[in-house]
Amino acid sequence: MIKKLAYLSFFYFVITQCAVIAAERIISIGGSITEILYEFNLQDKIVAVDTTSQYPSDAQDKPNVGYMRTLSAEPIIALNPDLILYLEGSGPAETIDQLSQAGINMVMIPNEYSIEGVKNKVGLVADAVDMQEEGQQLISNISAQEKQLNDYLSDIDQQANVIFIMMFDESSAMVAGKDTGADNMISMAKGKNVVDNFKSYKPLGAESITQLAPDYVLTTERAVKSFNNKAEILNTPLLKLTPAAENQNIIVMDELLLLGYSPRVVNATNQLAEELHSQ
Repeated sequence: MIKKLAYLSFFYFVITQCAVIAAERIISIGGSITEILYEFNLQDKIVAVDTTSQYPSDAQDKPNVGYMRTLSAEPIIALNPDLILYLEGSGPAETIDQLSQAGINMVMIPNEYSIEGVKNKVGLVADAVDMQEEGQQLISNISAQEKQLNDYLSDIDQQANVIFIMMFDESSAMVAGKDTGADNMISMAKGKNVVDNFKSYKPLGAESITQLAPDYVLTTERAVKSFNNKAEILNTPLLKLTPAAENQNIIVMDELLLLGYSPRVVNATNQLAEELHSQ
């Protein structure tokens, strides 16, 4: 019986490994997953991506299955994938169930907002596509960058007060609270998120933002594309009475770089830290 069980375990291992190696038609759902696959030079095996897969720019030329949280099963199945890598939070759940029931090999990748979380993400993607050696090399590269970042941050004592604005109009701004990618990125760059009384994202008006008195406004290129310059943004009713507006302190970053928690996570943290602590 023991020999039989050992044989069955070995047989299952071989079948599983062959299934991984045989993945030739990959759908990548999640911008950070797509970045990792490109780092592994697997771009030719990617048959489709989602709308968050904006980097590298070549990924935007791939067939697109839509936004990761509003997926439909039929168009994805029609692409005949043999592996779907999808970021935690993708859905809706009904679509994920349909894809699983269709017999497609699916691997969910957790999305932890930290450098360690990115390393874990790299390792899981590497396992799914049977490129463990490449995965370990990429993890080592991230760790080396992380050490340099920590050496830089070790000399910084003062935290900067920051508010992150995802989007805004004339009357309100959608800002990041605790337990968000933006909140963790601010913390990793030795900043302090001034919005600490709620989790996730919520809208705030001018009075609330003025009371929070942020020294820096952090936002994305997408959020400010309708403005001509930074001064115009800071002169909006929402921001003009803040210390950030008084000192012209606004940081505008690429959204995927800032919030994607991809292999570029250390670059994003370093860029933000330099902006916050250059004075």
